[in-house]
Amino acid sequence: MRLTSEAFVLSRTPLTESSWIVSLLTRHKGKVRAVAKGARRPRSPFRGALEPLNRVRVEVSLREGRDLGTVISADLEESAFDLFGSWPSAKILLATVEVLDRGLADHAAEEETFR
Repeated sequence: MRLTSEAFVLSRTPLTESSWIVSLLTRHKGKVRAVAKGARRPRSPFRGALEPLNRVRVEVSLREGRDLGTVISADLEESAFDLFGSWPSAKILLATVEVLDRGLADHAAEEETFR
């Protein structure tokens, strides 16, 4: 199944030398975790889009019975770069994102939380 949705990047963790595991908060599917293959390479098309708190238009391939999907495309819609201009507000935002990442159930629609 392919999921195409607007999403916020909650977190990313290294998987291999060239890939990330990305946690996304999508509008219709809730929290989704997926592998972004090659995203850590210098010329990756995902390079700037998969930063925490960015709003992206993402396409993810999900397979039944698997915990992780695969990121097919991620296009930046709104950067979070301006949010980090003030460190006190940035710390609050990052703490909120960490709570969401740890507290939300996978694949549970969270329309109100997304808004």
